[in-house]
Amino acid sequence: MTEFERAMQNDPPRLLVLYKVDESGLEQLHWTMVGGMPTLSLIGAIITAQVKLVTRDPYLDRCPETMLVVTYNKDKKEFAYFVHPDIPVAPLAGYLEMVKAMVGAQSLGKAQPQVPAKGSILGIDGKPFPPSSPKQGFYRPSPDNGV
Repeated sequence: MTEFERAMQNDPPRLLVLYKVDESGLEQLHWTMVGGMPTLSLIGAIITAQVKLVTRDPYLDRCPETMLVVTYNKDKKEFAYFVHPDIPVAPLAGYLEMVKAMVGAQSLGKAQPQVPAKGSILGIDGKPFPPSSPKQGFYRPSPDNGV
């Protein structure tokens, strides 16, 4: 059993980038997602795939079909990368840049903007910090000083 077959055994979430050349010699690339994975992790995985392609990583496993497959192991929170050796690196790496932009744009479209209260600082969770005292090292403008 190959690494690819082993990775696909449990039908993991994955990014597929299909590659083909049409009758006129034009390269055609298409992408799709099967299942779900965290958006930021997916963007990081796309960057990693680009690096592995461009540096010709010897540990990049082979895919039997003319495509790039990036699988996600939910339990280990790890990605595995498989690519067919006949796919040229430059168009695939360039197309992955477009996929990354589309994934980011889709993610931004789903995000709910949070408008902070005037003069508040947002925490990592996107919610305003409670009023702080000068002892904590934060300056909170008061309504009476015109700030």
